Amino acid sequence: RVIGCQPLACPIMIESVRAGRLVELPSEQSISDATVGLLEPGVITFPLCRDLVAAWAGVAEPELRAAVRLLLEKQSVLVEGAGALPIAALLAQVERWRGARVVLVLSGSHIALPILSEILRGA
Repeated sequence: RVIGCQPLACPIMIESVRAGRLVELPSEQSISDATVGLLEPGVITFPLCRDLVAAWAGVAEPELRAAVRLLLEKQSVLVEGAGALPIAALLAQVERWRGARVVLVLSGSHIALPILSEILRGA
């Protein structure tokens, strides 16, 4: 079962899948900059998400920042905001997944130094 994750700052894929078509939504700032913004017509990710994702988890910015920091502190793994989405989503619903076999895909380590500095300072 595939669970999709997207920042609540711009849940455009979540809402597009719900609507069955691409929708336009305002986009707020997110450290998951790879997952915010409009979806262009013909984008290949929409049909994949529509057909393969069983459920969605929206992640708030504080949870996302905490996930980046947690991975770095506990595992010495640096991921960008989009890469931390699965960790943040899992931690937000940890009881739901207790005892289950869970695989998280963490990808990308392109995070701007000023953003990383803010996260490490707890800002």
